Order: sequence, then C-alpha cells, then structure tokens
Amino acid sequence: MAHRADRWIFESFALTPRSLGVARIIVATYLVLYRAPELGWIGSLPDTFFRPPAGPLRVANGIPSSGVFTVLSVGLSVATVALLIGYHTRIASCCAGLLLFALDGFTYSFGHIHHSGTYLAAVLVIMAASNWGAAYSVDSVRRRDGPEPTTEAWPLALAALLLGFLMLTSALPNLASGWLDPSTTAVRAHIAHYHVIAPHDGLLGTLPLHSTSNLIWKPFDYLTLLFEVGFVIAIASPRATRLFCATAVVFHFAIFLGFGIDFTASVVAYAVFFEWSAVIDRLRAPETEPPASRAARELLWRSRAALGPAVLLAGVALYLLTDHFGAPIKRLAPRIVANPDQAATLLVFGVALAITLAYATFLTTCGAKRIRRSRLKPSPKQRVAAEP
Repeated sequence: MAHRADRWIFESFALTPRSLGVARIIVATYLVLYRAPELGWIGSLPDTFFRPPAGPLRVANGIPSSGVFTVLSVGLSVATVALLIGYHTRIASCCAGLLLFALDGFTYSFGHIHHSGTYLAAVLVIMAASNWGAAYSVDSVRRRDGPEPTTEAWPLALAALLLGFLMLTSALPNLASGWLDPSTTAVRAHIAHYHVIAPHDGLLGTLPLHSTSNLIWKPFDYLTLLFEVGFVIAIASPRATRLFCATAVVFHFAIFLGFGIDFTASVVAYAVFFEWSAVIDRLRAPETEPPASRAARELLWRSRAALGPAVLLAGVALYLLTDHFGAPIKRLAPRIVANPDQAATLLVFGVALAITLAYATFLTTCGAKRIRRSRLKPSPKQRVAAEP
C-alpha cells in the first residue's frame, strides 16, 4: 500500500514540461483577460458590513483604504504578466495565488462566497512547486545552457486530491438534504430559488421551470450526486481525473445556463491535468522549431536584463487598462446577451467546450489506433507457430 501511495503521489500524474507550460499559459491568459479586480464598490460600504471569513483578514478592524486595494491589484497584474511569459515563474505563481486569495477574501467579507476562484488560487500556489515554467517561458531561455528541466508530479496529485474533496463537500450537504428522495426535485427547486433571489436569471431564464415532471428532473438530481461523489474516486487514476474534468466543463456550463453562476475559474484550473504535449506533437514534430521561435528565443536572451522592468511596466499598464475599462474579455466578447459579464463567461465556455471536444476526439482517435495496432500485432503463440 505504501508503494502504491508513493507511486500515485510522485509518479502517476507526471506530465512533460511542455504540457505544464501550455497549462500555465492557459491559466495566465484567463487571469489577464478575465480576472480584473473590481473592488471599488467596497469603499462605498460601511464598516459594519465587513465580516471577513475565517483567516488572516480577521485581524483587520474594518474596510481597508482604497490604497490597499490598489497595491494588491497592481501586484496581481504584475504577477499575472510574469506568469504568462514565465518570468521567475515560481515566485509569480505563488504571488498570484496569494493575491487572489487576499482579493477574493475581501470580496467574500460581505456575505457571498464563490468557491470557483478559491480553487484556482489554490492551484496557482500548488503549481508553484511543479516547475511549470520549465517550457514555453522566459525562464527556459535564461537557463538554456543548464541541465534538462524536470517537473514534479506531486503538486498535480495534491491539486487532484483537493478537487476531489471540494466536490465531495458539495455532495455531502445534498445527500443530507433529500436529494435521493424520489418525491423531490432538488435541481428544479434550486433553479426556482435562484430565479427569485438572484439579480439576473441564467441564459435559459424561466424555461426550465415550465416543466414539473419528476421523470425529467429527478435524473438530474441523481446525476449531480453521482458526478460530485465520483470525483473523489476518479482521482485515483489520472485518466479518470481527466475524463471527469472534461465532463465537469459540460456540467459547469449547464449550471451557467440554468443558474447564471460563473465557474470559469474552476474550468480553467482543470487545464493543469491534461497532456497538452500529445496534442502539440500531433500538430508538429517535437524536434522541429519554427524559425520565428528561434529568433524570439535569441531576442529574449539578448534583452534578458530589461525583462524585469518590462514586466513591471506591463503589469501596471494592465492594471490601468482594467481599472478604466474593466476586464479585457468584456470588450472582446460578442454582445449576444444583455449582461456583459454573461457574454464574457459564455465566450470562455465556448472556447473551453471546443477544446474539450477536440481533446476528447483526439484521445478517442489515438485509442482506436492503439486498439487496431494491438489487433494486427501477432500474439506470442502466433509468432512461434509462424517460425520455421
């Protein structure tokens, strides 16, 4: 058992530096385009409303000054830019995660807690130990004469374990509140509840409430419980974890359609578990490097001394841009719904669903080819019989 546990922790979730490099770029791109800190509304509230959750924020006597939020927001912007290009990746990843924890903690101090962003912040801190800046990064250019970079698998196992128990903590209250009762329709009841109390409906509006049939709604209760409980079992296998993460993209999209709840942060965090290098190798030979890529590497190597100030200026510029215009993705998202936040979320889900479908198709195709090769390959008995 000890050997199996060691293998699960330190080997089973191992990914190539290129896979982790792609995952880092996906997460950082989301932070740059989507997670613009919008905390100006906090300053307009009285201190009596400030009730921070359990943690370091409890030491605050009241709502901090606007200067504190500015410093935290600028720090997050700089850390995000550094994470995107892979500049001092370990420090940038850890700082981005801790600053997200702090900013979300202030947001949660007024009654509403959204766990999607919390998991992404935890993943950023955890992945700081994975060396996910070993490829597609400035760090890889700066140490081009050093030894071949390696990555750690245990941070991915820890992130999977955390995800499994987060899903389980969501399932346990449901199990204790009658979701298994055949006479209740818990999912429909939640949609009706959100329709009454939420400031806006999901994209489906009141359409889901038109039907009251248990035959239609009860399977959704059972499927939700099966999915949430199954996650903690699926983490025993990296392949099953990836399958459940791909399913979770569809699951969170359905929640967004029905409830209007944004879980894009969790969807982006799932990217750390996938084998992106397999897709890259399928698109091009791994030993080839485009001339433009070689030229970019040489340019980065020659200008490495100016990278620090450039990252700082880019981070400040990102903060000023988001502070004035809001999250950049809100400007990029098509205005197909009335709420710009929903439009931006819908754009993220559209990209995530397309990537998930393409990834699933790629794995299915590779699996079918392996099965065909195994069938065509003669067995040991057939090889012995064929020998003269």
